[in-house]
Amino acid sequence: MIYSFNGYQLNPVERILVRGEQSVTITPKARDLLMIFLQNPGVPLNRRDLMMKLWPDVVVGDEALTVQVSDLRKALAEGGDLIKTIPREGYMWTGEAAVRTEDAKSPQAAVSERTPRRAWQRFLSHRAVIGSTIGVVVLLSMAAWQLLGVRDDSTEWALEFSDDFERQDPGPNFLPISGTWNINFGGLRGSGSGFVSIDLVREFPEDVRIDFDASIAPFSGKKEIALFLRNGHDAQPSGYCLSIGADQEVAEIDRNNLEIKLDRCPSLQGDRSYHASVVRSGSELQVALDRRVQIRCLDPIPLSARDCSVVRIGTYDGLIRIDNLRIYRKRLAEAVEPTTVGDQLFIRGDVAAAQDLYERVVRDQEGKPVAGEALFKLGMCLLERKQYADAFSAFQSVGASPASDYFKSVAVINAGRTLALQGDLESAFSHFINLEATTTDPDQRYQIASDLLLLADRFYYTGRLDRAVDTHKFIVEHFEDVPLLTERAALHIGLIHPTYPGRRDGLLDFLKTQKRIGKPRHAALEYLGTVYVMAGDYDSALAIYDQMEREFQQVNVRLSLRGLYGQAMVLCMAGRAAGAEQVARKMEARLANDPYPGALFAEYSSFAKWSSGDIRAAAALVKSALVSGSSLTDMGEYGRLDLGLLYLENGQGAHAEESLVTLLSSPDPDLPKIASLFLDRLSLEAFDADLMIEAERRCLFAFEYLHLGGRDEEALKAYPGCLAWTEVISPIVCRARIHAQRLGFTTPR
Repeated sequence: MIYSFNGYQLNPVERILVRGEQSVTITPKARDLLMIFLQNPGVPLNRRDLMMKLWPDVVVGDEALTVQVSDLRKALAEGGDLIKTIPREGYMWTGEAAVRTEDAKSPQAAVSERTPRRAWQRFLSHRAVIGSTIGVVVLLSMAAWQLLGVRDDSTEWALEFSDDFERQDPGPNFLPISGTWNINFGGLRGSGSGFVSIDLVREFPEDVRIDFDASIAPFSGKKEIALFLRNGHDAQPSGYCLSIGADQEVAEIDRNNLEIKLDRCPSLQGDRSYHASVVRSGSELQVALDRRVQIRCLDPIPLSARDCSVVRIGTYDGLIRIDNLRIYRKRLAEAVEPTTVGDQLFIRGDVAAAQDLYERVVRDQEGKPVAGEALFKLGMCLLERKQYADAFSAFQSVGASPASDYFKSVAVINAGRTLALQGDLESAFSHFINLEATTTDPDQRYQIASDLLLLADRFYYTGRLDRAVDTHKFIVEHFEDVPLLTERAALHIGLIHPTYPGRRDGLLDFLKTQKRIGKPRHAALEYLGTVYVMAGDYDSALAIYDQMEREFQQVNVRLSLRGLYGQAMVLCMAGRAAGAEQVARKMEARLANDPYPGALFAEYSSFAKWSSGDIRAAAALVKSALVSGSSLTDMGEYGRLDLGLLYLENGQGAHAEESLVTLLSSPDPDLPKIASLFLDRLSLEAFDADLMIEAERRCLFAFEYLHLGGRDEEALKAYPGCLAWTEVISPIVCRARIHAQRLGFTTPR
């Protein structure tokens, strides 16, 4: 049965409300309220009766009904004021009386009928992470494609869990992880600074679909809706993160904290209710808002069920309201493919056993598409085992195999990646530019651009700065259809300059041309501010950090805090102690009960003590913060490095060694080498020649090593490297600038 009124059509069975050909977002409870009004046109309905009909088994306050009426009025905003408030009594429907028709012939039938699902070309990427050696590969195989609409086949999913939050508190089903969570006006509300998240206590280890309504408060610093599929309630990274609004107008899917897909999406509006839907089905991951897919990707060797057993919902720096939560399982298990066991072996890290199984499938299923799939996955095993020549051959062979177009397309990309991993960067570059010239599929072009970014990193790390810049320029010039990645490439063009004037001018050019208020722009401001700091141009640095605070105050409070932090540090360096303290207190007051502002304030306080000549007090502040864990937690091991350098400067060699030795086993690829340098276990020549250490760290710590060792003339000659390369302001950076200033360094113009 279809109800037509005032230009709207409501299908109560399919739970769809449309106006013309446009779907209208409406919550389930507001839809129930609308049905009551349509069945009683022109009849005054008192509040008590409405509440009894909407919540027959639950006692709720008057505010719950007020919220639902408000939500319904928002949904019907195009139809004028169809609901009249009767003071001190209730409400009355003043719209048209609904005309009932059969849904098979209704105008809505054409709207609710889905456009046939069709998959565009799919592709896969193997993400490489550059660590202590080139070629350390982390498996993040991914393919992405776009579909027309959200898959929502009611025969495919079975409702496993639902919650309308019509009670007094979250109860035993939910475990608050961070922030404050309560039930308010029939919705689950979380608020706080930093990441605000809550977990379901029960597990959902199989393929899962999660539907819920969400709204973000207008005052929230970062309007984000995020959902995690994790392997437990702790902070381990294993699992997927699917988020909307992660970086203004950006949707993101991460696997184990590494991005596997990034895409544009509309900005989230405060106080607007969105219907969110997240699906993990086999290899498929997707996020939709208001029945429109925002981001989707395919991970053909997905994380196992045990790695994605917990549902976590959250947002960042603000207040989120969750309602009408529904969680579904797949009704029927998918058929087990011949490669399934190999996939599970690969996930567990038994790559040799997986390789044996894939080889068997290639042999036993010859002539079938699954043999081509197994051949591709065999290449993945060889890649993981660093047998690059064999992996390249396997990927090349997929093209002539019976594999589907999907695996053929992803094999071509992985062949280029394999060339890069075996060190043939020029051949890899030629491979990708040839792919760019012949590829029109938008998702495959995204992956080509992403791989070129990684290739540019490899050029950079091998000291070929000109080729790194050329690669980034190619991305900017040929991938206008992938704006988020061209934005990153443009930022790196601004960063890769071996001289102070070049880097300064490059960053200024980026800020003039790239206006989107997102993470790349914040990074450019941060880098430019630090370049000015190292040059001793404190007025320009202050202007940049002030701009950073203002631009990001309404986007991400934490990013704006970096602007305040930079201002406090620069004012302190310039000898304006009173102004520095005032700004630092302002920073400390932001995000109450969040450790991040406290960590920044502790860093500032330590530097302030050092700049006043009290090195021992500066070290004591850092040590106290590290021991208590109350602040400097974000610094972590770099806090211990800072402490070690303070001890060295103060002549406390034994304490310095005690602090630095703890860094020798750090998982950070650079920290053991930096600590070894200051412990005199690594020569300065070897340290400076190690291109795997980031350039800015090499320059900065070589300068500090020379200065703290009393080799001031050599330090003065080394300082221009710091000027050109140092990126992020910190106490170590600021102390280096003061040391150079005391040595009489003059900034080149």
